[in-house]
Amino acid sequence: MKRLSFFFFLLSLNITSAQNTEIDSIISNEMKTMKEKKNTTFFILYKYCKGSSRLVELNKPNCNFGNSSLYIFWEENNSSFFKRIDKCNSSKIKISDAIFNNYSEKMDKIRNESVKIYKTRASSITVSHSEFTKYYFVYKEILEVKEFDNFNLTSKKQNPNLNYKFNNSLELVKLSKLCDKIILQNL
Repeated sequence: MKRLSFFFFLLSLNITSAQNTEIDSIISNEMKTMKEKKNTTFFILYKYCKGSSRLVELNKPNCNFGNSSLYIFWEENNSSFFKRIDKCNSSKIKISDAIFNNYSEKMDKIRNESVKIYKTRASSITVSHSEFTKYYFVYKEILEVKEFDNFNLTSKKQNPNLNYKFNNSLELVKLSKLCDKIILQNL
């Protein structure tokens, strides 16, 4: 029984590692494609869950990469677009230019920001199953990677997060909420 449990543990590690390698390769390819198109203002949004499975509708194809979702946002010919990067070859969607308004100022702030952990008066709180958000920003050919646990943006009445207001005031988090809104409205 111990051998069987150990086998499944190793199998799950290999699957997770393979998914990460696949995602890294996809992100690299998308960045290369943008660079070939001489596009220097774009970002990739990578959302993923650790320790959980995602339910899919049986009557729709599963276009996701495991427990991950990838999106790319960019400017092209004075217009803004986004596209879901998936196994179903989704097409680009024109969006409001608001996401790239004052982008250079936003990037200056985002470079220096970090989401703080969920902290209560007594200690820090973590959860075992959470959704994570990771950004790959490319601006003027400079890559900036930012990542945070979405749990750190929440607060519970019985154990309030002392970093809640700070975290939700960050330019990174405001951009993330705008991206979520665009994704929900268009997909």
